[in-house]
Order: sequence, then structure tokens, then C-alpha cells
Amino acid sequence: MKIYLHVLQFLILLTRVYAPMNGNGIKTGCLQSILCTTGCYGTGNGFCYQCGHSFYKNSVGTAYCRTCVTNGGANCVTCISSTQCLCNNGFTGTPGYCTACTGGKYKDTSGSETCKNCGSGKYSSITAATTATTCVSCPMSSGSTCSGCSTVLGCYCNTGFTGNDGGPCTACTAGKYKIAAGSAVCDDCAAGTYSTTVGATATVTCVACPVSSDSLSGSSSSAACTNTITPCNAGYTGPDGGACTACVAGKYKIDTGSAVCADCAAGTYSTTVGATVATTCLGCPTSSNSPISSAALAACTCNAGYTGPDGGACTACPTGTWKSTTGSGACTGCPFNSGGTCAPCIDATGCQCNAGYFGPNGGSCAACASATYKSTSGSQACTNCPANSGGGGSALTVCPCDTGFSGPDGGVCTSCAPGTYKNVVGSTACEACPASSYQAASGASACTLCPANAVSPGASSSQLACLCNAGYTGPAGSSCAACASSTYKSTAGAQACTPCPSYSVSPAGSALQTNCVCNGGYTGPDGGACAACTPATYKSGIGSAACLVCPFSTTSPPASVACFCDVGYFDLLFA
Repeated sequence: MKIYLHVLQFLILLTRVYAPMNGNGIKTGCLQSILCTTGCYGTGNGFCYQCGHSFYKNSVGTAYCRTCVTNGGANCVTCISSTQCLCNNGFTGTPGYCTACTGGKYKDTSGSETCKNCGSGKYSSITAATTATTCVSCPMSSGSTCSGCSTVLGCYCNTGFTGNDGGPCTACTAGKYKIAAGSAVCDDCAAGTYSTTVGATATVTCVACPVSSDSLSGSSSSAACTNTITPCNAGYTGPDGGACTACVAGKYKIDTGSAVCADCAAGTYSTTVGATVATTCLGCPTSSNSPISSAALAACTCNAGYTGPDGGACTACPTGTWKSTTGSGACTGCPFNSGGTCAPCIDATGCQCNAGYFGPNGGSCAACASATYKSTSGSQACTNCPANSGGGGSALTVCPCDTGFSGPDGGVCTSCAPGTYKNVVGSTACEACPASSYQAASGASACTLCPANAVSPGASSSQLACLCNAGYTGPAGSSCAACASSTYKSTAGAQACTPCPSYSVSPAGSALQTNCVCNGGYTGPDGGACAACTPATYKSGIGSAACLVCPFSTTSPPASVACFCDVGYFDLLFA
């Protein structure tokens, strides 16, 4: 019975060892003497499982699988040793020690082989690259000379091109070449040769000049090859093969050969003998000039309109002066009453008559005549002032209205109306004629006085406005006679004088009725009715005094101016 049970267990074990892998991860061959084999692990339930990718197990039993080294073991399935954990793609090294491929390299397989370099003309800055597509082509006209370049700086300009490492590359110009790749500048073709090739990569592109000719280094065409029969150097002139003479001051010669020396341009000078460049010709000071081939600073003379020492600073002629020649001469003053309108003036025609003066440009200038004006400088004639204005000079506003006319200076002048006058020139208004005067005409500068002893109101425009004063009589506008004695006239006008009341008298030219006073022998108020003195009374003088009673033993008739002795009495004064 015991033998039977042992056989049955053995058959069950054989069934587990050689059973195919199923969905639970059980793998044929994972059991060995009832234990999980190397490369497999168990869970203690009698089942064994294979170690997965990046794991290994080098012992028999149910222990767990161990992790392969970092960046390795992706190839492992049921690995039984760490030596089977190969480095992953993008990593290299021995099993157990894997390092990333550096920039400029890649590895597209697992294992211990070394990383591959990016190809010529490419670079890569990516580490642990797993494919050649990470390698980028260098810029145009450049390539990498290193194996596995990790930056664009490993890209060097190709032969025939120049530029900074990693940057744009420019083709060598004609007359130059570059044999090696890199950032070096292109080399010049040697003197005596030339090259028309752009981007040349060898000296053989530099072609020798024809016999008896030569060229400068870096020449780009056959035209640069010149005759070599002992030509005169730059700065010297003479026949090829003959004597060479230095270019004199004021000239220069840039090239070798028999050409004549070139002149320094007008407005420049050079003191250098044997000059080889045009820059030896120095510019004259501002506002000065010189003839061609000038050999000294003193050849620079001030331009017309400017003055100053030869070769020195030049100053513009001041306003009102001119200078028509070059040189150090002084500026000439404009004629009197004229000035320069140019800046600067180069001849006398720049002198124009000032405002208020006329004459030809550059000639003598005369003042504008009375009642004319000129407000601008120049040769134009003076303009008449407006009608009824005078004065004149340098502006229209200096034409004031004449006497008898009024208006703004330089404007329309209107005649003073009858009854008004203006006795000064200018813009003042016309004034009314004063009382006792008149003016019948327009445009008057004065008023006419009325006849003697006549009066008129202000602004009278007719002689008929002149009326005889009180105390005088006569027709309007005519002479006036004083009122006769014993008459009077109390108002101005042409009316006749009025007789004084009866028995009264007034002096000639009386203007008031009260000027009429009672005669002797009569009494009454001045200008009133006069009554005769009663008998035995008298009044010896004129006036308004009362009549007096005659003294004792005298008497008088009515209207008496004195008393008489009664009958039987005599006057002692006459005894």
C-alpha cells in the first residue's frame, strides 16, 4: 500500500513538471525535485512562475526573482544569472553596469556592444539615443569632422567656405580659396595669380598671370594682371622701364604703372609728395575753395560773400555788405540807405534800397518824395500816398491825412464837412467851427470869423448864420451898426433897434431896454415909462431918480430940470 502511494505522488509531480504553460504563468521545467528551478519563482502553493523581463533568479526554491541592473535586462525572460541582464537599447557596458550613450551616439540593440557614432556631417545632443534618426544634419556648406559630434559647434565649414563653427558658412569669393574645413578665413591667391572661382578649395584654382605681368594678392580676374616691365610705383609716374618721378604736392597716384598722377580735386589740397591715396587731399576750411592740384593750405581762399585770411577761417559778409571775389579782401559796404537781403551777398546787386528809398539794386538810393512811400526793400518805385494825404516814407501808415481831411493814417481821407475844419495833418477828427465863425466849404483847414459885432452858433456852415449881436443891427451875414442913441436891441438878429420909451435916452449900442433911462425933468424906472416932474419939482440928471421939490422962494414948470426964483426974488449967485 505504501509503495502505491509513492508511485501516485511521483506521477502527479511528473504531470506538473512537464505540463505546458497555462494562463496562470505556470511554465514547463520550473520544478526540480519539487522545488522551483533557477529563473522561476513560487508562491508556496505548489506552482512555479518564470521571472519576467528585467528580472533573474540564480537559485532553486520559492524565493522571488531579483531585479536586473538599472538600464539593463529588458532582454531577460527566465534569466538565471545577472550576467544575462544585457544593457538596454541606448545604453552600453558589461552586464551589471550600463551607461547611457553620450550625445552624438546611439545604440539600437541591447547588449554590451559600444554605442554607434552619428555619421559624418551630422550631430546629436540627445543622450541614450536608440535610433540613428536623432542625428541631425549640419548647416548648409558645413559638416562634422568629429566622430559622434554632440553639438552644432562640431559642424565645421567645408573646404571652400568660411564662417564660425556651427554657424552659417559663406563661400570664398573669387581670388580666394580654403583647403581645410573649419572656421579659418579664406586665403588670398598669391601675388601674380588670380582666380574667378567662387568657393575654391585648392590653390590650383589660382591661375598665373601672363608673362611680363603681375597682380596683387587676392586678384579676382585677369584684368588685375598688369605689365611688370619695371612699372613706376604708386605715388610715382613715368614710362615703364624709365625714370620715375614722385607725384608733386597736390597730386597722387594709387596704382603702379605709367599713368600720370591724379589731381587733388578743387576745394582740396595736399602737401604730400609721392602721395599714394586720394585721402591725402584734405578739404579746405568751410566757405573756402581752391583750384585743382593745390599744394598748400594757403591755396584755400574765402569764397565770394565771405572774408578771412587765405587758408584760415572764413566769415560771411555782414548784412549790408558784399564781396564778389574770392580771397582775403574785405567786404564792401552797400550804398547809403540800402542793405543786403542775401546771406551772404556776392555782388552789389544784393544791396537793395531800404524801405522809404528807391533806386537800382547796387546803386544810389533817394528818399521817396513827399506824399509817396515804399514799404519794402528793392528797386521798385515809391507809391503815391492815398488822395488828400501827404507825408510819406517807409510805410503806407506814414501817409497822414492833410489838413481839412480826416481818416486813418494810410487809409481813405474824407474832407471835413461844411461847418467843420482840421488844421493839423494826421488821423484826428474834424472839429466844429467855434461860435462866431463859420465855414461854408468842405475840406477847410480854418473857419472864417463873423463880421464885427456879429455872432453865430458853433459848426455854422454859412455866413448867413452870423447875426448882429444885441445892441447892433444889420442884415444876416453883413456888417453890424450900433443901435443909435435912445434905441436898443436886446437879441441877436437882423431886426431893427427899438426906440426907448418917450422922454428916455440910451447910449449908442444899447443891448437892453433897461439901458433906456429917463431924461432930466422926467422920472420912472429904467426901461419903463417916464413921467414929467410936477410943477415946483425938478430932476437935473437922467436916470430913475425921483424928482426933487424946488427950494423955498423958487418954483418950476412941469418937466423942469431946475428951479427958478419966484417973482420978487433973485439968485444970489448972479447978484
